[in-house]
Amino acid sequence: MSRAHRAWLLLLLILAGSAVAWLARPTPVLSDVQLTFTDGTLARLADYRGHPLVLDFWSVDCPACLADMPRLRALYPEIQRRGATLIGVSVPEDPPPAAIAMARRLDVPWPLALDPRGELNRAVGVVHITPTLVFIDSTGRVTGRHHGPLNPQQLLARIDALADKD
Repeated sequence: MSRAHRAWLLLLLILAGSAVAWLARPTPVLSDVQLTFTDGTLARLADYRGHPLVLDFWSVDCPACLADMPRLRALYPEIQRRGATLIGVSVPEDPPPAAIAMARRLDVPWPLALDPRGELNRAVGVVHITPTLVFIDSTGRVTGRHHGPLNPQQLLARIDALADKD
């Protein structure tokens, strides 16, 4: 093997090792953000530790988000049976009155949080695309995301994986 080939091989091994170390790094525990729900109640993100949590970032102007709401409504009892909590989160660009009106119109049974200053959005690592599901384990660590329309089987499998981790 030539000297140039050895140098390239060494560089590739270093890059591969760095990539593995980066991917294996521990995810930080989310900061304790206060949540304000569309019904006026307040909670802290830390109140949900101890059980898997799924945050559904949605927008009143997102057709895929609004189409997902009836599917999530149908899955909601199963999500609860599997020990997870589902919270919808309106994106900072949605004025609270618009999010509240849409929540009432859609008759959503799970809690919907308002995030007008983007605090929760920043806490989970910034959501740029809606709909986005953010999966959080019982210790308060983000373990994954799903962007785009809801896939019920994938959602339930992710919840099961969170429950198995506990």
